[in-house]
Amino acid sequence: MRIFLLLARHLVILALISIVFNLPSLEGILINNGIELNPGSLLIFCGLFSMGGAQFAGRASMIAALQRLKAEQGFPEDLPGQLAALGIRPGKVGSLSALLRSHPPLDGRVLTLQCP
Repeated sequence: MRIFLLLARHLVILALISIVFNLPSLEGILINNGIELNPGSLLIFCGLFSMGGAQFAGRASMIAALQRLKAEQGFPEDLPGQLAALGIRPGKVGSLSALLRSHPPLDGRVLTLQCP
């Protein structure tokens, strides 16, 4: 399911880039400079660009960055009460919100990176 969400996100990005670059003023500038936009090549670029950063960073630095992010992500103690006042409940493990999440929890991401 997550791969479909990833592909859908890339298609939305592709659509937005296509719309922006096809504006009359910007399209003329691009054509005058010899740049022709092909939606297929833009989609490939989006996919490779999003995966390339993980390959260049390496496992150890990504694990350290996720652990540092987790340490900085502390929540105040009274936050659950404030969230309950807004009608926001913490998500359950198998809930729909877990399925629609763009990223897995930080602990799960670190465990995935630590396993060979």
